[in-house]
Amino acid sequence: MSTIREPRWAATMGAAPKRAEPQAFPPNWEQTAAAMSSNPRTPIRLLLVDDDEQMRRTLVARFERKGLAVSNAASGETALEIAAKTRFDVAVLDLHLPGINGVELLEKLKERQPELEALLLTAHSSVETAVAAMKKGAYD
Repeated sequence: MSTIREPRWAATMGAAPKRAEPQAFPPNWEQTAAAMSSNPRTPIRLLLVDDDEQMRRTLVARFERKGLAVSNAASGETALEIAAKTRFDVAVLDLHLPGINGVELLEKLKERQPELEALLLTAHSSVETAVAAMKKGAYD
């Protein structure tokens, strides 16, 4: 019969250290995803806007593999044309786009679809840009 031994630190430190519970991002994402669609079997509709073609292709493939219905555009103007015809649950926007930038695009999308959740991506950011994006409705 084997015995379970306490770890060495237990004798010197007392009780086991408390581990932080992992945080879901965003909180309760499964419930949020189900609530975003009137029919839970309908996939989440995602608008992806990035002028980097390779990044866009990669993200589209990954999101589609997860079961999302993805529409994509290389510019803000094209994204607005698509959004005029289709309602989206989530938008993933590059901050630096040709023509209108991601923050301006976010503002125009939220005017048309106030319930839209949005994430802005960028390789070049600043605190001011992040604050401006959150004021326009980007997810914090």
